[in-house]
This record gives sequence, C-alpha cells and structure tokens, in this order.
Amino acid sequence: MKFQFTKKHTIDFLFPLMLFFLFFAFALTVILLASNTYSHVTQEAQERYETRTSLAYIKEKIRQNDTSAGISVSSFENIPCLMLHQVYGDTKYTTYIYEKDGFLKELFLKDGISASPSDGKNIMSVTSFQIEAVADQLFRFSSTDKSGNRSSLLISTTSATDAGKGAAHE
Repeated sequence: MKFQFTKKHTIDFLFPLMLFFLFFAFALTVILLASNTYSHVTQEAQERYETRTSLAYIKEKIRQNDTSAGISVSSFENIPCLMLHQVYGDTKYTTYIYEKDGFLKELFLKDGISASPSDGKNIMSVTSFQIEAVADQLFRFSSTDKSGNRSSLLISTTSATDAGKGAAHE
C-alpha cells in the first residue's frame, strides 16, 4: 500500500481563515446596526410613553370622579387646572391637576384650605399641558413631552346624562 502525500498550499489555510473573518465582520456589522436601531426605537417609545401616560392618568382620574358636578375646569392661582370634587363622609375635598414648572402636578385639598400650586405632588415631567372645556361635559387635554411630541385627549363625562354609571367616553 502506497501512501500519497499531497502538498499543502498556503491557500488551504488562508481561505478558511479569511472566510471566518468575513463572517465575523458581517456579524459585527449586523449587531451594531441592530443595537443602534434598538436604542433609537426604545428612546422614541419612552418619549411617547411619557406623553400618553399623562393623558391616561387624566382619563382614569375623570373616570373615577364622573359624578354629578364632580368634574370642572378652572384656574388655581391663574394656572388652568382640572378640578375633581369628592365627598368623604360629610367633608368635601377637591383634587387639582395642573402643570407647573415642567411637571404635571396633583394637589388634594379639603375645601376651604388654602395652598399654593407649588405644594402639589409631581406626577410626571411634561413640557406643556393644556386643559380646555370644549362644551358642557366635554374636555380636551393636550400634553407635550421634552422632544416636542404632542398628544391630545378628548373626553366627555356621562354623569350629567346618565347619572350613576361613573364612566367616561373618548
């Protein structure tokens, strides 16, 4: 039996090595592109989340307080605010929701007690927050985040026409 020896060429070693480095370069490029896209999408989703969350918070507060004469729009020391009126026992309370110093704020007070807008609890960061009574029992809220993304909510209360249901409609 005769053994045949083949002569090895350098290309036999270099070709698989170059193929490996080419695969590695493509894989690294894909990972870098994917991570850049992921970070961009995550940042955008976070910004939109903040804007939508402020409006979802308002929506839920209106649904919780949709009673006869339970919701009004007014001003609190010249700051437009949503006023939610509640009665616990025999005592009347008002919750004020407004924007001050770049924050959506909430202040819960017993009627007759004085406070300033800076006493409110910071709910979340917003660039601007507008409140408007469009018609009787119809309200529009607009919120803008730090990046300039603006969202609006148009909501009507049902307590005046269908007392006791305690729901709000968009």
